[in-house]
Amino acid sequence: KLCGDLLVMLMRMRLFHLVPTPLLVLKVLLNITLQSVFLKMEISSSTEYYIKVCAFKDGDRLGCSDVSVTTVPVAPSVTEVTPKETSVIVTWIGVPDDDIVNYTVTIVPTDGGSPTTVIVGGDKNSTEIEGLQPNTNYTVTIRAVTSDGEGDPTSMTVTTKAASIVISVVSINSTSMKVSWSEVDGATRYEIVWKSGGDVVGKVNVTTSPYTITGLNSSTNYNTTVCAFKNEKLLGYNGVSVKTKPAAPSDVEATPNMTSMVITWKGVLDDDIIDYEVIFEPTDGGSSMTVIIGGNKSSTEIEGLQPNTNYTVTIRAVTSDGEGDPTSMTVTTKAASIVISVVSINSTSMKVSWSEVDGATRYEIVWKSGGDVVGEVNVTTSPYTITGLDSSTKYINTVLAFRNEKRLGYKGFGIRTVPAAPSDIEVTPNTTSMIVAWIGIPDDQILNYKVTIVPTDGGSPINITVGGDKNSTEIEGLQPNTNYTVTVN
Repeated sequence: KLCGDLLVMLMRMRLFHLVPTPLLVLKVLLNITLQSVFLKMEISSSTEYYIKVCAFKDGDRLGCSDVSVTTVPVAPSVTEVTPKETSVIVTWIGVPDDDIVNYTVTIVPTDGGSPTTVIVGGDKNSTEIEGLQPNTNYTVTIRAVTSDGEGDPTSMTVTTKAASIVISVVSINSTSMKVSWSEVDGATRYEIVWKSGGDVVGKVNVTTSPYTITGLNSSTNYNTTVCAFKNEKLLGYNGVSVKTKPAAPSDVEATPNMTSMVITWKGVLDDDIIDYEVIFEPTDGGSSMTVIIGGNKSSTEIEGLQPNTNYTVTIRAVTSDGEGDPTSMTVTTKAASIVISVVSINSTSMKVSWSEVDGATRYEIVWKSGGDVVGEVNVTTSPYTITGLDSSTKYINTVLAFRNEKRLGYKGFGIRTVPAAPSDIEVTPNTTSMIVAWIGIPDDQILNYKVTIVPTDGGSPINITVGGDKNSTEIEGLQPNTNYTVTVN
């Protein structure tokens, strides 16, 4: 049974009544001998009809039979279909029939696939069907349902929106870029295409995000597109345009000094270069120093470094889009130059001074004799007096400059302490002379002894030099009854 059509089963019938209950009788006289007949006439939807069929023979009625039937509801009138990526909202004008129980909305992919049916209450006029595939053609069918069955359908074709893919460039350098994207439900593969100057440079199919594109040219614009597919069905796509970074500067050379360094390099071939960034960072930790040089320069000198220190030197080009690839190397500044002098020395001590080093927080003084460390001390300023030494002994002294535990430079020197004073001096005075005797010093290096005699109340000294193998001498030409101070060295 269809709305507007009525199939009546007849058995050699002649009289046919169609009565819209309880309305006026419609009588149709059919002089037929068929067992069935199809009548098409104007009738109403959602209406109960009473049908009576009577059989006749030679004008005599043999009998009648009747049946009651209700026509199905009309098809709903769809007013709006709003497609989204993975759902469709359908809105319709409800069917004017109090017997409507619900509406069935069925959606099925036009190129094949399983249908999805949603049942909506009879008092509703819209629904959203979810779980669909993006960028896919669907046939949507809606019909009213009563207790007697389903009404006439209304169908239409709708296409869901293409999937929205969010692309981001995770990292990029001069020859590669790492691209990630939001995954699309139902996608079985992703096609990545990158172009330069309108030409396709490369294409690849992957199943997951992210993906690193390699083999690119530096300082070059690339248009990269990510397309989501379900098998061969395109679900959506999106693209991003990005420029690779400048290449790393080449032919970098460093000339270190004690507290400065000269860096030279070969410039990068890129008209967009604004500056070069040169970074100096101590390899054992500490604050870094950065110098910005104009893009047309190829050298710089940085000052204020620490002596004898390892630095990681990094240089890279800078454009308006960011920093290029770096070139790095490790360079060691020269050790600090320390100038040492012995202010004074005797047989048991020496006073040492030195030129101070910028940045030094302490100085370590070490003195050795015969290869063995005799003593060491840490001080913060110059000078320092080393005591407790042996006479007539050669010492190797070293002054080391430190910044905390970092050695900045050092300088060493060798020096011999002076002989000890001769002992047991005995003086035998005469009228105009005196004999001076002493115990010699056990030192093979003694060349001679100097005997000095000076009047204690003033006057010119008398100096006598005696061979190192001697231990006495007589001094003549003195004044009688005069006090003299006698010194033997």
